[in-house]
Amino acid sequence: MNKKFMELVQTHERAWGKQTYPGRPDMFDIFQSPVVVFWESTKESEQPYTITLHESLEAVEKYFLRLLFSRAIQTTDKRIAHVFQNQKRMVISEINIKFKEDQNDN
Repeated sequence: MNKKFMELVQTHERAWGKQTYPGRPDMFDIFQSPVVVFWESTKESEQPYTITLHESLEAVEKYFLRLLFSRAIQTTDKRIAHVFQNQKRMVISEINIKFKEDQNDN
């Protein structure tokens, strides 16, 4: 088991205790999920991490893609702090953006 992952889950559980937030997963689901994302608040630095669960990294990739093309998402009240796949910490290793001529621009 990844030590950092375990520390973050323990911190999350201690911080939230019996309180909840929309979509808060239970411990069983956290440990069974292929992808676990820890989110930090952009508004209150004292608010503990929240967690979302995903079947693959595709949802995380889509989030970052939307950051590039949407101003609305940049004003969100949370941002990704940590991403784990199979309880191993993941980091962005590559971003590849290619441009092509706009065929509708005459």
